[in-house]
Amino acid sequence: MRIDRALESFRLNASAVDRLLEFDRVVLDVAVSGLRELENQLESRHLHSAVPLVRNRATLLENLKTTDSLRPQYETIFNQCIVLLVSYFTSAQHTLFRDAVVAALNLNADVPASSES
Repeated sequence: MRIDRALESFRLNASAVDRLLEFDRVVLDVAVSGLRELENQLESRHLHSAVPLVRNRATLLENLKTTDSLRPQYETIFNQCIVLLVSYFTSAQHTLFRDAVVAALNLNADVPASSES
């Protein structure tokens, strides 16, 4: 059914926008994980003097994520995500309308618009 395809397409597009909104958090997670791994490697090699520096950087990045202090810097990205969602929604509506008109014409439904020129 075409309605299902239009809805699934919108759902997938909206999911992509959600992933875009979370991109900064993913980057922070990767950076923190890498620093925590480095911290463990430094500890295991008894390079204790470098551990606090790495630990502090990892904690700083974790705090950025926890407090969302960088989120205001992403205002433009958030606004563009809204524009994307509206565009995807409009596209889904267009697809549904077009498919409904085609289906009505194929069924020879009594649709006043079909006789308009």
